[in-house]
Amino acid sequence: MALAAKGAAVFLDRDGTLIREVNYLCSVEQIEILPGVAQALRLLRERGFKLVMVTNQSVIARGGLSETGLQEIHGALSAKLDAQGARLDAMYYCPHHPSEGIGEYRVTCACRKPKSGMIERAVQDLD
Repeated sequence: MALAAKGAAVFLDRDGTLIREVNYLCSVEQIEILPGVAQALRLLRERGFKLVMVTNQSVIARGGLSETGLQEIHGALSAKLDAQGARLDAMYYCPHHPSEGIGEYRVTCACRKPKSGMIERAVQDLD
């Protein structure tokens, strides 16, 4: 297989794609990397792709998890992938929800998928 063009990236969802889907994941213990994920990430990287996770995390808007807690979860996910010889170039998340949630997180935003805000940010950050 040929190498990816310079700057090519694969954007991956977290829940149900990289890790097993659980409703409103809120602890490190709930992280389970799906079978074949690490191998697929290694193959994509070998072909020259940047690997970027983009994930909606309305659990923050709903008050079930803090952004600090989410950072701990994503740190643990990175460590688990690293242990399997795989890594992501970046992780982006949207903590908002347009109709449910508390305070500043209850908002219609440009980052919540299917809108493209997280991807646009990654393009800026990762060239």
